Amino acid sequence: SEEEVWENLEYWIKIITPVAEEEGIRLGIHPCDPPVEKLGGIPQLLRSFDAYKRLTEIVDSPNNAIEFCQGTFSEMADAADGGIYDMIRYFGERKKILYVHFRNVSNPVPKFHEEFINTGHVDMWKAMAIYQEVGFDGFFIDDHVPHTHGDTDWGHRGRAFANGYIQALIEAVQKQAVR
Repeated sequence: SEEEVWENLEYWIKIITPVAEEEGIRLGIHPCDPPVEKLGGIPQLLRSFDAYKRLTEIVDSPNNAIEFCQGTFSEMADAADGGIYDMIRYFGERKKILYVHFRNVSNPVPKFHEEFINTGHVDMWKAMAIYQEVGFDGFFIDDHVPHTHGDTDWGHRGRAFANGYIQALIEAVQKQAVR
């Protein structure tokens, strides 16, 4: 059951976090992708903002953090309602974000699909500005890039575009903050 899975996760986090602290390791769990209630009949815990809050509160430690897949988190809530921006701010202010899969999707679950970084329902400049505002000092990774005509199986052209876009946003937001 979902509660049994939560009990096991909580047991594991309580055991592993002190070890991670001793070794200087920060732990981070990727959200369920897509963030649905069940896959193959198995409960998927990390599918909502509240579930991630619960995860980070199991042990109050900087070593108990998250891998912030922005695309998946944006599938959890409508960007127009502020959901993704509130999530970035909440976890960013608490220094719970290890790194960011900086990607975009068309809509929340259940009607979403992968988008180019500049064409989804999330305002990527606004998201990047919030990361800057909360003092996020980790790194951004492209993820799930759509393929373009003549691209490789790995998506070299799509990844080059995404990485250039990420770097440009970082620079734009940093320069804006200085003004």
